[in-house]
Amino acid sequence: MKTNTLNTIYKLICLTLLTWPAITTAAPPEWAVTGKAAEVTGELEVLYFDDFEHHRGEQRYFIHDKNRGKRFELEFEGEPPAGATTGSFVRVRGTGNDQQIFMEANGTNNFETLASAAAMVSGDQKTIVLVADFIDTAVSCPTIDIEDRLFTDPNQQSVNHLYRETSLDQVQFSGTVAGPFTINYSSTDACDFSAWAQAAEAQAQASGINLGEYSRKVYVLPKQNSCGFAGLGTVGGNPSSAWIFRCDMPDVFAHELGHNLGMGHSGNSAGEYNDTSDIMGFSGPGLRQVNGPHQEQMGWREPQQITEITSDGIYDIAPLEQDILSSSGPQILKIRKPDTAEWYYLSYRQPIGFDSSLPATYLSGLNIHQHVGNGSAIKTIWVDTLIDGENYLDSANSLSITQLSHDQNSVSIAVTMSNTCTRNTPTISLAPQSQTDLAGSTLHYELNITNNDTADCTDSSWTLATNIPADWSEALSANGIVIAPGSSATVNWQVTSLNTSVDNNYTLTLDLMNSATTSHNSSVTANYTVTTPSDIQSPSTPVNLTASIQRKKIAVNWQSSTDNVAVAGYKVLRNNVQIATTTANGYTDSNLIKGQTYTYQTVAFDAANNQSSPSASSSVTFGSTGGTKGGKGGKGR
Repeated sequence: MKTNTLNTIYKLICLTLLTWPAITTAAPPEWAVTGKAAEVTGELEVLYFDDFEHHRGEQRYFIHDKNRGKRFELEFEGEPPAGATTGSFVRVRGTGNDQQIFMEANGTNNFETLASAAAMVSGDQKTIVLVADFIDTAVSCPTIDIEDRLFTDPNQQSVNHLYRETSLDQVQFSGTVAGPFTINYSSTDACDFSAWAQAAEAQAQASGINLGEYSRKVYVLPKQNSCGFAGLGTVGGNPSSAWIFRCDMPDVFAHELGHNLGMGHSGNSAGEYNDTSDIMGFSGPGLRQVNGPHQEQMGWREPQQITEITSDGIYDIAPLEQDILSSSGPQILKIRKPDTAEWYYLSYRQPIGFDSSLPATYLSGLNIHQHVGNGSAIKTIWVDTLIDGENYLDSANSLSITQLSHDQNSVSIAVTMSNTCTRNTPTISLAPQSQTDLAGSTLHYELNITNNDTADCTDSSWTLATNIPADWSEALSANGIVIAPGSSATVNWQVTSLNTSVDNNYTLTLDLMNSATTSHNSSVTANYTVTTPSDIQSPSTPVNLTASIQRKKIAVNWQSSTDNVAVAGYKVLRNNVQIATTTANGYTDSNLIKGQTYTYQTVAFDAANNQSSPSASSSVTFGSTGGTKGGKGGKGR
């Protein structure tokens, strides 16, 4: 904890800022309660709406069902799924109406990623910028200014130069600025940014621009409009999309393109944008580099530039702005935060390059950020910036970080984490994982749990929650369990299906939950397959088979067989070789040789291919006066 006056004032300012949270809820909204069950498969679109003027940000999710030509907005009970990006192919299940789908937290397979969108966070990002005026107002920036702002600033202060610097030349933006085009909308029309983009694209294509050549699309529109945003952008996507309503603010361009690359916001515990050391925070201060968590997420630092701390010691951190050849040591240190399954990111910022104008708040010493570290677009959280002699204490995790000294080349810190308990995700499994039986059967599963906490931790307790098909019954040998670090335990689970359950494969889910630390939460599934035994009873043997000559053919007839389900047909045998199948109880054979004797039998079969014994035979000599039963030959003529 610290007493630095500047930082204290800064935190008080941040606490006054409003936030505009993502579309999540603690309980189903009314439209979901009264809605119908819904399942939709399609392409995901994740959008960030950024209102920097009022310090409000909103993340929204949509799914496009192209088969039905419909677009649904998704709403989640609790946090949205981690790692969801635009362009992914997903299946969602929930309740809703013709426009919205609500998904409960921890629902079985409520959100499934069927195919992930490929991330594009390195190389040349070919970008088309479409400038579009409304019929009653125009974009205030000349096209040449927008081009300089994004790509070609002669003083190397463009968004492209920023990304080249912050990514250590792993990412650059090149492209074309086209327009301005006048689209048939006015500034007072309803906010339909998708329609505006389509209108601008139509004019661009009509002018000969091949939009398929570009992986990034940016639409610059007048500030005067009904939306209330400075900008918005898709999280990922190929092509990605970004809408800019403040062409005079270069960091709005950089911010929305950051969303396109997959980054979320940079804030603190009090606000969505309150980490202004990063372009993914509030826009307006100008261009600056991204923070430590975003550097790792984008993969813009070599492994030797990021070090995980697992023991007490004194550590030096080089400025984040330096390249690998200039830095004298690691630029990002990571420490696990077991109580929330997150990470602390430690970095050091100096006034180098685009960071020359960083607020002094971030330049006094060690910057501490918090993030999940799983590559998702979840907000990074600025926790603190220390000065020499100051200490940050996380008593919940027995972690202490003290800044010893700093200069232009590095910051030196002491980390104390002696006897620190590290809570790890337990190992859980169900055995057997899959079973098959009749409807109404009781099947037994064994849950195996291993506590993977370090030896310094106390015993951990879990509660067990299950999700099985409606109206099935179950029994657990224990609803809760306590396990020591490194130890294992088992819980028996029996599940009984309904007698009326139809043949199908059913998923059973068991959730392991620990209210003390989210890193202990885990889930495992098993299969319960209901199957009805196949038909194993054979039809009765055909009887009264006769074979007789009729004109130039032999007619074979028999009495119909019976079966417990149904007779599907008969196989006709001639001289012990099958020559035909028929559903009738008779057959006419015409492929014959005069003077040849033929012996016939028939075999009944059902849909499960159960077969009867062959019938008694009947023989006839073709050209004789008739046929006989029971193998007695006919008299020739």
